[in-house]
Amino acid sequence: MRLKRPTPAMAVALSALVVALGGTAIAASRYIITSTGQIKPSVLKKLQGAAGKPGATGATGPQGPTGATGSPGAPGAPGAPGTPGATGAPGPKGEPGAAGEAIVARVRTTGPLVTTSTDPNTPTFVTDPVTGGDWTQPASQLDHVVARADVKTPAKASCSVMSGGFEEPGQVVIFMLLDGETVGIAETGTTASSRRIGLEFEWGSELRTSSVPVFQSFTRPQLEPGWLPEPGTETHHTLLLKTADSCGTNAGHTGANFTIHSVSVDVTGAE
Repeated sequence: MRLKRPTPAMAVALSALVVALGGTAIAASRYIITSTGQIKPSVLKKLQGAAGKPGATGATGPQGPTGATGSPGAPGAPGAPGTPGATGAPGPKGEPGAAGEAIVARVRTTGPLVTTSTDPNTPTFVTDPVTGGDWTQPASQLDHVVARADVKTPAKASCSVMSGGFEEPGQVVIFMLLDGETVGIAETGTTASSRRIGLEFEWGSELRTSSVPVFQSFTRPQLEPGWLPEPGTETHHTLLLKTADSCGTNAGHTGANFTIHSVSVDVTGAE
């Protein structure tokens, strides 16, 4: 039988063992090795054999306890818009709204008119021509009359009246007649200087009394403030304007008169 030749590593290890044992034997009476820490590391390393092969994998251990809940993640991106739903069925028809007002007549003067002077106690009036002064009011229609005048006045030194020895301003009046009855009045007087002003018509005037000569007028009570009630039957209306001034009354000053540049009357109707 042929013996296997020892490797160089094994020869070195055996030599070191022999030396170590020999030294121990020699010094046995004084030193005993009781720990690997007493052996020189380089010698101990040579005495250790090569690492063996890894052992088989052990059995799986039991499942550990559930960990703590983690923090919520960041919100995800918005999803794509959904498909539009089908159009709903039409709702029920609403109730008819209240009837609105509509223009049924536009009455306008044909141009500027210079007034004529007259004594207010026995006045003579001049008709101011208009267009659109006729309209028909249905039986169940409520009409509303709105009027305004644009007037230029002379200075008091050119138009005044005398009363009790005192000089008073001259006066101009514009009467509105509806179907032959006076229903509205616009008026003003002179001041130190000439001026151009807008005048609103008044409704429901009473008979006026004054020590100064003034124009008197009545208006029918039902036109307050400018309304024409439902007539009950279809009714035709005609609107006229008459005007005059009192310049020079009782030896007052004369020399100029009022100028009525325009009068606008709008009639609206509602049923």
